[in-house]
Formats: sequence, structure tokens, C-alpha cells
Amino acid sequence: KIDNIYLTGEFLNFPNFFDTAQNFFPNQRILLGDPKMGLKIDEQRFVPPDGRQDKTPYSIYFTNTIGVALRAISDTGSDQGINLLPDKLKEGFASKRNALLVAILSILMTVLTLVAGTIFAFQYQSLVYDRLHLETQKSSVERLLYGTRYQQIRDGIIQFNEEVESLTKIDQTLFSTPDLVSKIKEQIPSGVEITSIKFIDSELEVGITGIAKSRSDLLVTQANFEKAEFVEEVIAPISNFDEREELSFLFEIKLQFTELKQYGSSSSAK
Repeated sequence: KIDNIYLTGEFLNFPNFFDTAQNFFPNQRILLGDPKMGLKIDEQRFVPPDGRQDKTPYSIYFTNTIGVALRAISDTGSDQGINLLPDKLKEGFASKRNALLVAILSILMTVLTLVAGTIFAFQYQSLVYDRLHLETQKSSVERLLYGTRYQQIRDGIIQFNEEVESLTKIDQTLFSTPDLVSKIKEQIPSGVEITSIKFIDSELEVGITGIAKSRSDLLVTQANFEKAEFVEEVIAPISNFDEREELSFLFEIKLQFTELKQYGSSSSAK
């Protein structure tokens, strides 16, 4: 009794071969061969017809490559079955499988390389941005420090120039008061007494008031001032000579600045 019908060979080339097989074999189970299963063949039995006469040339039944089994003859999962794939074809399948694995690995390597490159590029750009940000902050701090230092130096220079200008002004406009008073006293004779000395710095003048015992003493005093080197001009009002004795007088003396000792000089200095 036949229970199973396995479709192989030329029958697989027919259109609607499965339905046709069911029509021809309604009481049997129709199965397809599985190329993954194998069938052990005694190679000594497959000899050419003109070979040894004591062996049957079974190879004539397997000359068509379409006859490769598409389903296992046995459902037990054993290695028995029809597998007439030539060695070259097996090698071709293995090569294709290896090529597919290599291609998959290449794709994975490419993807990993792209991911690593993207991460590296992102990190590099991040580092570049951080470096530029730090350089900008450094430049700002340096400009701030340099600007502050420049302002300090500028203020110091301005202050120094002001001090020099003040000292120059003092040196050029101020004179030694004790020395001037000493020179004024040297011009006063014994019959004249000074009651006050008034300095007019803006005009570089000195106002001298006093009392002279006689006109002659007053005239000597006026003559002494007119001859003095530190005096540029003596202004003596005529009213100084209204009286004959005990004359109150006023002299306005314009000083010769170049003949005066500088500010801070002692009257005893030579």
C-alpha cells in the first residue's frame, strides 16, 4: 500500500503540478521534497551503462537536476532523504553564504564606522566650540585686565603730569618770603620803622607801610629800594612827604622775580 507521494523531477515542471498530483493520487498524501535533507547514495552502484555489468546504472534516474528533492522523504528529521546537489553547487551555495556574511559584516562595519565618525565629529566640533568659547573668555579677561591696567597707568601719568606742572608753577611763580623780608629790612635805615608788609602775589608786588622820623630818612629809604636788584619799580605817593617829622608812608614795590630766591630757600643761604 502506498501512503505518501513525493513530488520530484520533471513533474515539478508541469503547471499546477500539485493539484494535478492530487487528482492522480486522491488517496495518498502529496509531499514535496526538501533540498536541506540528504540521501546517502552508494556511489559504486552509479556507474556508466558501459561499465561493470554486474551493477545497475541507477544514475540514469537522476540526470535531471530539477529532480532535487524539495521535501524530505522521511518526516523523522533524520539525515536520510534525497539530496542530489552536486559538490560544485554546494560550494557555490557556501560561497554565496560566505559572501552574504562578508557583505553583512561589511555593512555592519560601515555602519559602525559611520556612527563612530559621527560621534568623533560631534565631539571634535564640541571641543572646537569649547576651545573658541574659552579663548573668547580669555580674550575678554585680557582686554578687561589690559584696559584696567591702561586706565591705571593713564591716571598715574596724568597725576604725575599734574604734579610736575604744579611743581613747575611753584618753581616759576613762588619765591622765598623769608629771604625777601630780609632784603627789605636791609634797605630800611635806622630812622624808619616798618609797620606792615602786604604781599600781592598776582601782581608780584609788595606794599610796605611804616613811619619815618624825617623826610631825609624817607628819601634814603626810597632811594635804597630803587637801587636794589630785586626791585623793578618803586611807587611812592607824594602824600608820603606831607609832614616834616614822623611821616607815615606807603611804598608799592614791584619785584624783579629773577632776582628773588626760589621757594623754600633760606634767607641765610648763599
